Amino acid sequence: MRFTTGFIVVITAGLIGCGGGGGSGGSNVTPSASLQGNPVNTVAPDIATYDYSLGTPSNEADARAALYDTSLFSLPYTSVYGSPSFASLSAANNSINSGQDPRPSRDTNATQAWAHGWSGKGVDVRIVDDFNSNGQIDTHGDSVSLVVHFVAPEANQGAVDLGDYGSFSFDAGITANNTAFADGFEIVNNSWGVIRDADYNDAFDSELATYVANFNPASQPAGAQALSVWAAGNNAAECESLVGSRRLEDCEFLAATVAALRDQGETAGENYLWVGAVQDNADIITDYSLEAGALALDFLVANDDVLATGDAAGTSFAAPRVAGAAALVKQKFPNLNTQQLKQVLLQTATDLGLSGPDSVYGYGKLNINSALSPIGGLSP
Repeated sequence: MRFTTGFIVVITAGLIGCGGGGGSGGSNVTPSASLQGNPVNTVAPDIATYDYSLGTPSNEADARAALYDTSLFSLPYTSVYGSPSFASLSAANNSINSGQDPRPSRDTNATQAWAHGWSGKGVDVRIVDDFNSNGQIDTHGDSVSLVVHFVAPEANQGAVDLGDYGSFSFDAGITANNTAFADGFEIVNNSWGVIRDADYNDAFDSELATYVANFNPASQPAGAQALSVWAAGNNAAECESLVGSRRLEDCEFLAATVAALRDQGETAGENYLWVGAVQDNADIITDYSLEAGALALDFLVANDDVLATGDAAGTSFAAPRVAGAAALVKQKFPNLNTQQLKQVLLQTATDLGLSGPDSVYGYGKLNINSALSPIGGLSP
């Protein structure tokens, strides 16, 4: 397989990740013959029955102080594409974002949540990705972490370099997630994955069959499970050319595994949530993002810039919006367990495509205001 967390490609016995899918994130062609998808019949859990006892709010002043923390904004910043570079994150934000709050803070409406005290304070979020220790913001994992920070500035972040697990591999990534569960992290962001491409096509199906055949339910981690948020992947066009599909389970290895295990009656992926990307100026799935497919009941979409409109593209930067949103919801409603947190994010999404969950958009677009008022109005 071929592994990359976005833009750095490493040949290994591992995986291929989800990163940028183009340079602008704005100009996209129609991704499929139908932007509506197929309806998905479901009897969803009743989220009105959950325990919505309130957690301890922060305040907007503290959220903004954390957002613009000088120790972060003074670090040298290089775009995830490798160019342009700036003397500091502050300079980058002022140059390409006209001094406004970063794009993820705005397009998720996170700023409204901060005004009511919900900034992710005290919630533990782990980022499994590609990192280094050079005192600069210049890796794929750094940019992913920034997006989480721009949505949930007072969350407690932990960075996990996949390379620390011995190799950039599928098993290493799953081990990193299981370690996060054991360590008590509540939310884990995964902007990487194993995708079908020209170099990994025939082997995709054979290795999937082997993996599913060898699945041992007893080997799954026990105890508290974090919500694992996964970038859907950016190989939609290539996968369609290879197998005639843009569906998640046909084009991404973990999703394919979960779908296959469910087909044979196993419980799998209950704490997984996949995220696709929509265009900047229209709630239409991008030409590169994989579609929900058989995982429609585990799927959301979101925008995918880092600092400003059009400065990045890829489901890698849509997923951390959802991870950050999960931190806001978990702060407000600390008694929600993992599956309940997942259902609140899904069922309060803004419906796109066909009415209800569908095979393109899943439940629709992340809606933080609604997620923070799951049985009320739209005010955080």
